[in-house]
Amino acid sequence: MTIKVPRDAEGGKAAAQTAVGGVRSLKWLMLLLIVAVVVAMMCVMRNVNVGEAIVDMDEVFVKPSPPATESSAEKSEKTSPQLSVKQTNRKPEKRPPAPPTPAAPSPSPSPPELLRAGAAWVWGEWVAPARFHPTHVQPVDGWRLDLPWMPLEAPGSDPPAFHDFTREEAALCLAHTSGGGDTPITLVGDSYMRGLYVSLVERVTGAERSQDVFSGTLVERRKQLQAVALPTDLPIGLTVLSPDGFSLRKHLEFVREAVPRLNRAGAVVMNAYLHDTNSAVVKRVGVAATGREYLENVEKLGALASAENLPLIWVSGISYSKRASPPQRPDRARVLNAGAISALRAVHGATRFVDAFHVTQSCVWANCTTVGSHMPPQFNRAKADLLLNVLCDEGVRRAASRNSELAKSVRAALRQLDVAAKHDFRRAGDAWVWGEWTPPSRFRATLLQPLDGWTASAPWLPVPRGLDSYRIFDVQETVACISRVTENGARPLVLVGSSYMRNLYVALVDLLTGCEDTEYLFHGSAEERVEALRAKKVPAGMPVRVDIISPPFFALRDHSDLLQRSMPDLRAASFVVMEALIHDVKRDVVTELGEERTVREYRENVDAWAREVARNALSLVWVAGPSYHAEQVPKKYRAAQATDRMHQLNAEAIVRIRSVAPHTRFFDVFHFSQACAWSNCTMDGGHLTRPMNRMKAQILLNMLC
Repeated sequence: MTIKVPRDAEGGKAAAQTAVGGVRSLKWLMLLLIVAVVVAMMCVMRNVNVGEAIVDMDEVFVKPSPPATESSAEKSEKTSPQLSVKQTNRKPEKRPPAPPTPAAPSPSPSPPELLRAGAAWVWGEWVAPARFHPTHVQPVDGWRLDLPWMPLEAPGSDPPAFHDFTREEAALCLAHTSGGGDTPITLVGDSYMRGLYVSLVERVTGAERSQDVFSGTLVERRKQLQAVALPTDLPIGLTVLSPDGFSLRKHLEFVREAVPRLNRAGAVVMNAYLHDTNSAVVKRVGVAATGREYLENVEKLGALASAENLPLIWVSGISYSKRASPPQRPDRARVLNAGAISALRAVHGATRFVDAFHVTQSCVWANCTTVGSHMPPQFNRAKADLLLNVLCDEGVRRAASRNSELAKSVRAALRQLDVAAKHDFRRAGDAWVWGEWTPPSRFRATLLQPLDGWTASAPWLPVPRGLDSYRIFDVQETVACISRVTENGARPLVLVGSSYMRNLYVALVDLLTGCEDTEYLFHGSAEERVEALRAKKVPAGMPVRVDIISPPFFALRDHSDLLQRSMPDLRAASFVVMEALIHDVKRDVVTELGEERTVREYRENVDAWAREVARNALSLVWVAGPSYHAEQVPKKYRAAQATDRMHQLNAEAIVRIRSVAPHTRFFDVFHFSQACAWSNCTMDGGHLTRPMNRMKAQILLNMLC
C-alpha cells in the first residue's frame, strides 16, 4: 500500500526535523555551559582564601565554603531579553529609592602599618652576629599561598618601619604595657614561650647570653626558669605560664582557669603548635585529623579570648626542619599557622600576630637552631624584637618616655644594674658566674648573680666588657703570683677537700711546670689515688708552697677532727681553698640516714665550720661543688647528684658561711662545669678532665692575684 503525504504534511515533517535539530543544538550549548561553569569553579578554587580553606598537601583539613555569587533570578533579570520585554508591558512597580552611592573604601594599611599593628607575615635577612632585619611583609587578613610579598619600606625611610629598641626603650615599652607592673605581660605556651620570656628579660638587663638557659630534666628546667627574673625595683610586670608539654588539645581548661589572671594582663602573648602537631599525635589520629583538631581548638581559644576580651597576641609556630612530623614540615606548617591566625582573627578580631615562622625560616646559618627547631638565645631575641615592635609603636614609645614617674623609676633601676655589673667579681669572689667555653679549653664569663641578697629568683646581670675574660697566666706569671701570695713559701696556699681538690692541686702544679698532659691521674683504689697525688709535687727550689689536705672521701661529717688537728697549719696559710659537699650528701649517706636528716646534718656541719673560720680568722676561699653531667653519671648516683639539688645545697652553704665569716670568697665551680656542653668536659659526669681543671686553676689565680 502506498501512502501519499499531502504538501502541508511535508511541511510539518520539515518543521519537526528542524525542531529536533534545535533540541540537539540546545543540548550541546548546555554541555558547553556546564564545562565553562566547572572551569570557572576550578579557577575560583585556586584562589580560595586561607580563612576559607586549609589545604594539606595530601588531604583537606577544612572544607572550603563557596564564594558568594548572584542568585539565578538576579542573573536572569539582567540577561533575559524576553523577560525584559514582558516587563515593559506591565505597570511600573513602586520601588524604594536607590541607596546612596557608598563611600570609597578606606585605603589598605601600608606595609609598615601592617607590621606595627601585628597584622603581617614578616620576611627578613639575618646580619652577623645575630640580628634580624625585616624586609618584606604579607598581610595576615586575606592571605593565600600565591600572595606576593611587599617591600616593608622604601630605602632611607624615616623613621624606619622596624625599630631597633635600645635597652632603655625596651624597659620603658614593657613597663608602659604592663602598667608599671599592675597589668603584667603574661606569656602562655611551651618551651618557645619560655625562651621568649628569657629573651625579654635579657633585652632589659642586657644579659645577652649565647648558651641556652635550659638543660637537664624537666624539674631542673623548671628551677632554671625560676632563676630568670627582672630586678624587683624595675616597674615591669612580666610572667610566664608554661605547663610541661603545653598544647591546646590538653590545656584549654588550664587556659580557662587562668582567665582571672589573663583578664588583668596588659598583653597575653601565646603560642601553641609543637605539642598539638607532633609525631605522637599524628601517629595516634593521623595527619588530617591532627590538623583539623588543631584548628578546632584554635577556634575555641578565639571564642574564649573574644568572650573575655583578652588582649591576645598570637605567636606562630616556627619553621622546622624537613625531618619533622608531617604537619610540622615547612610546607604544611605555614598553611596550618596561617589557618590558626585567620581562625583567631575571624572570632576575635583584636588578636595581634608575631611571625616566628619566617624569622626562623629565613635564617640559613648552621647555628640558627640547636636541634632543628629551638633557636639559641641570641637568635631567639629576634622574636622579642618583633614583639616589642608590635607592643610599642612610635606613639607608645613617646607616651612611655613622657610618663615622668614611670621613666624615672625605670632609669634608676637600670643604673643600679649597671653599678652592680661593673663590680670586679673575679677578684672579690662574691658572685655566681655563668659563662661560655671556647676551644680548646677557655672559659669566658658572660653573666653573674651577686651573692649579697641572693635568692633563687635573682636576675643574671651582664658582665661588662673588660671583666668578661680571665687572664691566662704562663709559667713565669704563675710562679710570680703564687710566690707573692705565699710570701715566697712562708705562708702556704692550702687546698682542703676531696678528689675535686686533688685535681685542682694537679692543675696548679701543671701551670707551675708548664705541663700540658691530658692523662687523668686518679684511678684505682683510694690508696692508689693517694700515691698518685704524692707523686705530683711542686719542683724543689721554687719560691712557692702549695699544700693539700685530702683524705679519701673527705667530708665535714667524717673529718672534723682532722680539721681541728690541722688548724695551726690552716691559720698559717695565706689562703685555705676548700670544698666540702660531695661525700657529705653522697648516695650511701642518704640511703643510711634518709635525705632529710642528711641535709639537716650537712647544714649543721657547715655552720660549725663557719664558726671555726671566723674564730681562727682564716682566709677562706669556699669552692662550690660541681654540676653533674647526668648523661655520664652512673644511674645509681643520679638521684643523689641531681643538678637542682646540688645547686640548692651549694647556695645554702655559701650563704651560711658568709653570714658568719663575711670575708669568705666564693669560687663558683658549679656553673663553670655546667656551662661546658662538650662531650669531653668530664671523665665521669662529675670530675673535669685535666685541661678543664687547668682552666679552673687559672680562675683561682685571677682571684688571688
